[in-house]
Amino acid sequence: MSAAPAHSAPTALRAGGISTSRLETFSDGVFAIVITLLVLEIHVPLIAHAHVDVELLPSLLAMWPKYLSFATSFVIVGIFWIAHHQLFNLIHRVDRGFLWVNLVFLMCVSFVPFPTAVLAQRLGERAGRFKFLVRDRDGKFAASFDYVFAGNGVRIIKTPVRSPRANSFAERYVGTLRRECLDHLLIHGERHLRAVLAEFESH
Repeated sequence: MSAAPAHSAPTALRAGGISTSRLETFSDGVFAIVITLLVLEIHVPLIAHAHVDVELLPSLLAMWPKYLSFATSFVIVGIFWIAHHQLFNLIHRVDRGFLWVNLVFLMCVSFVPFPTAVLAQRLGERAGRFKFLVRDRDGKFAASFDYVFAGNGVRIIKTPVRSPRANSFAERYVGTLRRECLDHLLIHGERHLRAVLAEFESH
């Protein structure tokens, strides 16, 4: 009875590659950890017990930059995971080089929580400068979306109904206004600006 020839791990890897099962399991684990780390940037606001009833909701609404950065990063990581999953529907065996490529990809994915934290911090610092939010009337924007911004004093402006080119028209108007009017004037204040705009519109 002859024993089957034994192959060392490197020889087997060169000969036919290895199964993707362990690689996929490891990759899914990294994705799961990254997504979990994203939510750790959202902390419960510190409020004195005597003021919880009054300050809790405004404090939660004031954290909208963290919610926005979390949602954006979550979607990005989700897109990466879906693409990774679909790719491995076409791959059955991998070699050592592919393992290193996958590790570099996972390193980039695991870095996402850092820019998420930076975005939330910088966005929070500049949040007070936001006055308007222009959006379309798509159903993906729930009432809670508008409520978060309205609670921070941001006015929601919806584009006209059935006007897919409204943004291009608005950009053209603003560009014309700047080139023909505002670039040639020194505006002294809001009252002066309103007067100039009224004169330009009547012209």
